[in-house]
Amino acid sequence: MKKIYNNLLYAVILSILLIGIDFIANYFFGNFFIVSKKFPQQILLTLLLFFTISFLYRKLRFFMTTLFISFSLIEVGYYAFFRSYIESYHFGLIFKEFNDIIDSMASIKMELTILTIIFTLIIYILYRYRDLKFIVSKRVTILFTIFLLLIPIYAYIRPNIFLTSPIRLSYLNMTYSISLFIKDIFSPKKEKIYRSYIVEKRDKKIKNVILIIGESLSYKYMELFNKSYNNNPYLRKLKTDNRFSYSRAISSGVNTPVSIFSLLKIKREPDNEEIIYRDKTNILKLARDNGYKTYWLSTQEEGSSISSVIKFANVIKMRKDFIEPVFDDVLLDEVDKIDFSKKSFVILHLRANHSPYEKYTPKRFISGDYSKEEYKKYKMDTYQDSIRYIDYILYNIFKKIEQKSSEFVIYFVSDHGERLGTKSDNFKYGHSELDMECAKVPLLIYSNQDIDRPKQMTTHYNISKMVANSIGYRVINPNEDNRHFYLNGVSNDGNRGFIKFNILTITNLF
Repeated sequence: MKKIYNNLLYAVILSILLIGIDFIANYFFGNFFIVSKKFPQQILLTLLLFFTISFLYRKLRFFMTTLFISFSLIEVGYYAFFRSYIESYHFGLIFKEFNDIIDSMASIKMELTILTIIFTLIIYILYRYRDLKFIVSKRVTILFTIFLLLIPIYAYIRPNIFLTSPIRLSYLNMTYSISLFIKDIFSPKKEKIYRSYIVEKRDKKIKNVILIIGESLSYKYMELFNKSYNNNPYLRKLKTDNRFSYSRAISSGVNTPVSIFSLLKIKREPDNEEIIYRDKTNILKLARDNGYKTYWLSTQEEGSSISSVIKFANVIKMRKDFIEPVFDDVLLDEVDKIDFSKKSFVILHLRANHSPYEKYTPKRFISGDYSKEEYKKYKMDTYQDSIRYIDYILYNIFKKIEQKSSEFVIYFVSDHGERLGTKSDNFKYGHSELDMECAKVPLLIYSNQDIDRPKQMTTHYNISKMVANSIGYRVINPNEDNRHFYLNGVSNDGNRGFIKFNILTITNLF
């Protein structure tokens, strides 16, 4: 009788612990967990789960308990930064963007430290009392293992049931997301055949073409597009200059690898394999083939998908090639080194506006002390300072190239947008989620040439074709209809979701 009592006690204590984690997180963050009419069912499910786990062999019992506790705490840590839950497609980013993820987490160091201490303490207690006498059942162990294997199979049959929800306990949300991720790995990929893009050379091209790619910059929070902010003192000077224009745009992806890959490949259709795996429309290759000296100058460390695109640059410099600390100012010096008397196609990839924003903003642009106790204000204040810094960088790049080149066009567009916890952001933060708020980016053009300039909202895809046009190519896509475009999720082949949208509808809404 005492043994079964230990099994029951184990189930009750662990259930209280897991449910308690959610309620504590809800106290600090709000809306992390919403009690619904299904809450009693989740209590019963949690009790049943840990009662079952208590019958497993000791090592497996310890492992499964540790796993579900870590699920809850990881979900809390993720929510502390993004104010949203971990979705299945986020697991594919862990290795692709590991350094960026760790970098971003720096803004919630205190929360992560607390969670780590809690996790360590819980694991120590579990290990300390690992020798308590439990009833152990081989049959239960086998059935439990089969049950775990069946969850991803059920996710394949009923995927909509496995979507994250604020009315579901965090360890369940994480379990469901992992199940969907496993389902996605083994799901057959549907191939669609598209007609080939046509690339035609034009007689007219511009001598010096510069594409500046920003990082996590949303037009929503720039003074040029929103007068409630005061963060473009330099670009403000250009508003009456007929060489300068600015418009809103929608990115091609919600994270850096996907958006830059699509931008430089002139990719419209998410699953167009010809564009993905061939370099027929690679802008750097086209520029080099047309006699331009090509440059990729970046203050970032590039991932594999970007590296596959930038291999056609004659000159490549990345963050590792500069002396720390590296701010975007170093790219001003790189621009000074370029001989613009010759045909040059230059891509500058900036870092500022990447979280934690204050890390990539020089002290002279920091407006004051940041208090992380008011998270929303801290995020907004640091982001605003980073925009003021980018404002300075862009203006000085414009002016430097104007002095060095008699024939130029400069395009600036961000890789994707950023959410800052406002009502329009659905109170979420960051990006890498298939959400149109993550896709709102600015397009700035500065040129002394007669070029086409968008008169309304445009897209990465259209911007790519504008850049190609400037280096002497006309790209014809027989698959497009001029109104419908795509926002990709976190994979280049569309397997992590995408949104097809009508640019006219988006323009009216935004």
